[in-house]
Amino acid sequence: MITCFIRYTVEMEKLAEENATLKAQLSKSQKATLQRDLVDEFGLDKDLTEFITGEDETEMRQKAEKLASKGALQKTSGPSDLRAGSRGNPVDKGSQLTTKEFFMELAQKGVMNT
Repeated sequence: MITCFIRYTVEMEKLAEENATLKAQLSKSQKATLQRDLVDEFGLDKDLTEFITGEDETEMRQKAEKLASKGALQKTSGPSDLRAGSRGNPVDKGSQLTTKEFFMELAQKGVMNT
């Protein structure tokens, strides 16, 4: 009888570990799906997917909104002239920053330290 109880306990521990692993995999998959959905919803550059993090949808949505408000939108055709107005060149309202340019600007503004 004790042997059966020990086997039962060992089997329960294995099932609990497997359950925890499967829950973690599901959570990771759901977060990845939410990240992609938020990138699409806010029109963000797909390279920024990894920066949309958080414990829940609310936190992830806030990060996506912050990225969108800082101009991390999908890049349009043609290079951006970051100093167009100061050089006397016409300002192209439709151009967007590349991902690298975007993060360089954020770093200069001190936004990345939060």
